[in-house]
Amino acid sequence: MRSDYQLDQSWTEQFRENFGRAPVDSDRQDQLFSVLYVGSGPEGAWTQEDWALYRSDREALWLGDREWPVDSRPQGYERFHLHLRRLAGHYGSSPESVTRFTRAAGLVWGGIAHEGSPLGALFRASIGDHLQQLKEGAPGWHPDYVDDDNPSHHWVAAFLAGYYYGAIIGGLSNSIRDLAQLVTGQGGTWADIRLGNVAAAQGAYLRRQALTNAGDANIYHRVLMRMRAELSSGV
Repeated sequence: MRSDYQLDQSWTEQFRENFGRAPVDSDRQDQLFSVLYVGSGPEGAWTQEDWALYRSDREALWLGDREWPVDSRPQGYERFHLHLRRLAGHYGSSPESVTRFTRAAGLVWGGIAHEGSPLGALFRASIGDHLQQLKEGAPGWHPDYVDDDNPSHHWVAAFLAGYYYGAIIGGLSNSIRDLAQLVTGQGGTWADIRLGNVAAAQGAYLRRQALTNAGDANIYHRVLMRMRAELSSGV
């Protein structure tokens, strides 16, 4: 079974030993970036030179203004899907591991706090209190779900809501928030509503898979295939 070594206790202790402090969410984001993108070392390992380049251009890399030169791929749904698959490859299939995978996804694509109450983290993110979100781009997403150049940030918030609170509550919270924004002219769109409702159902599906098929290594594969069928334009 895969182990959750990316952000586990041993990683936290090693970080504290290396830097003399406890990690914060921006440090966790740095570690997760090195999971999504391969380095220039043997078998894709990150070298000291890779880390130096990353730290010098961190903001541009997260904003999509600069591509990671070792592993450059076109922005869009296919890159997002690949990164999700790589992330899932570092997490096991127990309910606890799947929950940690979900929080890691929230931290990467939504800048949503990795620790603490998921409800509190989602609420803070909804009012703009979040970290940098990894921009993956809009090409290849189904056009019904696209209203800006970074659909993944909206997807992941609803995905977390669906995972923790179910498809109905997750979808309702998404629809109510975005409808209110739409009516008041504060940015909500029908594309956001449609994407959020689909994402909430996908999060709930992952939760059901984790609870009913604990230990099944194909959990993530099934969820990712459902995502591709529902979210990708197929182009």
